[in-house]
Amino acid sequence: MLQFLIVAITCGHPGNPANGLTQGSQFNLNDVAKFVCNTGYRLEGASQSQCLANGQWSSTLPACRGESGSADGTWLGLPPGFLWVPEILPDALLNSCKTNFAVPQECAVVLEL
Repeated sequence: MLQFLIVAITCGHPGNPANGLTQGSQFNLNDVAKFVCNTGYRLEGASQSQCLANGQWSSTLPACRGESGSADGTWLGLPPGFLWVPEILPDALLNSCKTNFAVPQECAVVLEL
């Protein structure tokens, strides 16, 4: 009599890049996870990773770098936990702020939740 052992191979959730997220709902053999960055950040590294037969992902978690190259967006002059959302600022104010590496006081918008 032949007996077979069936083992489900899973890699688990690969994690989310800081300032980004992972797209995918299955993390089993041959599934693909895709990585995207929040607005104002660019992806450095693989844009996707595949679950391999050894239970590992095919690539390491990428990084989401702020426009100045910092991973956390601190170049904006914002403290940790704050988010820069230029889409909500008036065009005249936004245009005067685009070339600055520190956010002028009049450009800072604080949202309390």
